[in-house]
Amino acid sequence: MRGRTAMLTIGVLALALTGCTAPLPPAPDATQAVDETVTTSDSVCGMQTVETTNTLTAAPTNQWELVGTIAVTAENSGGGPFVVRENERFCFARTAYGALAAAVNYTAFASETNPEVLAGLVPMLVAPGPGRDAALATPTALPNGALGSPQVAGFAIDAYDTDAAIIDLVWVDADQGGALVSSPVSLQWVEGDWKVVLDDRAQSPLPAAVIDSLDGYLPWSDDSR
Repeated sequence: MRGRTAMLTIGVLALALTGCTAPLPPAPDATQAVDETVTTSDSVCGMQTVETTNTLTAAPTNQWELVGTIAVTAENSGGGPFVVRENERFCFARTAYGALAAAVNYTAFASETNPEVLAGLVPMLVAPGPGRDAALATPTALPNGALGSPQVAGFAIDAYDTDAAIIDLVWVDADQGGALVSSPVSLQWVEGDWKVVLDDRAQSPLPAAVIDSLDGYLPWSDDSR
């Protein structure tokens, strides 16, 4: 059973939720069929398949490519991104897999330190609202729960429906002694894509934490690294 009660919270991502204006995604409806799909979408690039519930019962099989030093899902993987250009990776599937891929993609781009590049990334990565406004006002850094030069090691889908998701990513960093960091990402389907929800201080409303193992997570990583 996965638990985080004894974990050590780290950095500014351990902010209390009190006073944060960004809404948290609702818990998924356990009464829905896990394989329910529909075929209409307002996807920014016209992707048609929409899953109304989480269908990821095992880690996806996908190709990987690097954004900076972080391995992310390759272009045209099952969850996306389906549009890749210089400093742009977007159009993720409206599925749990798509939300997972978008969360990994966000963490890779959040490692960018050039303010001018970051300012251009914010509308692509961050959901509209106070969080985006705050990020645009001070585009010096986006919150990133991963340590050092991390690689994804596993995940759990904590909540999912067609409009919102919480993806708990686990990162490992050999430069940090192989520490495992759980970094939940809150996402909203808006403007035709999955985008990260930040609070009115441009911080994640969900705390990151050091964990002891991948118990309760689905292992998922780029085995070539």
